[in-house]
Amino acid sequence: MDKTKIAVVGVGNVGSAVAYGLVNQGLCRELLLINRNKEKALGLALDLRQSVDYMGRNMRVWAGDPADCHDADIAIFCLGGYPKTPDRTLLLTDACNMVRPYVEQIMAAGFNGHIIVLTNPVDSIAHYIQRISGLPASHVIGTGTALDSARLRSYLSQMSGIDPRSIIAYSLGEHGDSQFIPWNQAYIAGKPLETFVKENPDVYLKGEKDVDYATLSEHLLYKVKKAGWKIAAYLGHTCYGVASAAIGIARSIVKDEFTVHTCSVFLDGEYGYHDVFASVPCIISAEGVHGIIELPLEEADKQKFDASIATIRTSIEISRSL
Repeated sequence: MDKTKIAVVGVGNVGSAVAYGLVNQGLCRELLLINRNKEKALGLALDLRQSVDYMGRNMRVWAGDPADCHDADIAIFCLGGYPKTPDRTLLLTDACNMVRPYVEQIMAAGFNGHIIVLTNPVDSIAHYIQRISGLPASHVIGTGTALDSARLRSYLSQMSGIDPRSIIAYSLGEHGDSQFIPWNQAYIAGKPLETFVKENPDVYLKGEKDVDYATLSEHLLYKVKKAGWKIAAYLGHTCYGVASAAIGIARSIVKDEFTVHTCSVFLDGEYGYHDVFASVPCIISAEGVHGIIELPLEEADKQKFDASIATIRTSIEISRSL
C-alpha cells in the first residue's frame, strides 16, 4: 500500500472531488494529477499537498503529464463535463476524442495498471478505452450504476431509517435511462424488500390508498434515474456521489478487498451477453474484476436487460468508427 501510485486524469469538479477523497482517505502514497490546463492541476496539487498535515498519512501530491503514469497502479479518468442532456450518447464523439490521446500516451509510457472510467457515456467509453489500450478486460472498470445503486439504497434508507449499508439493492444495465432495478433481488436484513414493505406500510407506503408496492417500485426507479439532474439543477453539476463510487472501487483494488460493486465491466458470456460493458454486481480485488455475480432475473427483468444492452451496443458500434 505504501508504494501505491494513483493518477487522476481530468481535474474538473469530479476529478477534484476524487483527488480530495483519495488524499482524505490516504489510499495511496503518491497522487498524480493530470489536466489539459496544467496550471489548474498545479494549483490543485499545491492545495491538496498543504492539507496533508490534517489527513491520515503523508502523501506526495503533484501535477504531471500522461507519461508520468508509467508506474501508476490506477488511472482514474474524469475527463468531460456534466452532460447537458439526459441522452449521454450525444457526448460520445467528443468523449472518445477526449480520452484517446491520454490513453495512447499513458500506454506508450508503459502503463500496466487499472483504469477506472467516469467519463460519460461511461459504458461505451469503458469499452472504447479497453479496446484501444489493449489492457486485460479485468483491468478496465466503469463506475456505471455504482452510483445509481447507492442512490437507490439511500432512498430506501431515508424511507425506513435503516443504514443503507444494511440494504441490498441494485440498479443494473446502462448508466442511463435504460437501467433497471431487479426488485426480486432487493433485501433488508435478509428479508425480501417486498415483504418488508408490506409489513411496514406506514413507513413505505405512507398510508395512501393509491400507492402499492408496484407504484413504489416505479417511483423509486424514476427518482434514481433523475437524481443527478435534480442535483445539477441546484449545483450546476454533480461530483461527490460519483467520486465516492470511484474511490470505493479504487479502495477495493488497493486493499485487495474482494468487495461487491455494481460496476460497468466487460461481459463475456455472463447474463448471455458478449463484448459489451454493462453494470452488474462484480467482485473487485487487486486483480481488478475478480468475478461477476450472475443474479437470477425474472423474465420481465431479462427483457429490460436486453433493451439496456441494445442501447449500450448502439454507442459501442459508433465508437468503433471513431
